[in-house]
Amino acid sequence: MSLPNENAELMSDHVKMVIADDDYAEAKVQNMKAVLKQNLQNLKNDAKQLKPLLDQTVSVVAERRKIEVKNEANRDNKRSFTVRNRN
Repeated sequence: MSLPNENAELMSDHVKMVIADDDYAEAKVQNMKAVLKQNLQNLKNDAKQLKPLLDQTVSVVAERRKIEVKNEANRDNKRSFTVRNRN
């Protein structure tokens, strides 16, 4: 991701940009808007491409955790004392 203006700063909910008040101000703002729009599109495409991998990873980790919990419950049920999890 890039910003075409070294005097631009990404804030949490806006972009702060300092430009000279001259004949090129409008062009600079339009250029910044175009670059930011492209950056957002790139991020959207990346997220769309990575979502299946993320979903698969989450699913695998969740299944592993279910097995761990089941194994722990089986182990704890064989104990002579009650086991309480903090969760």
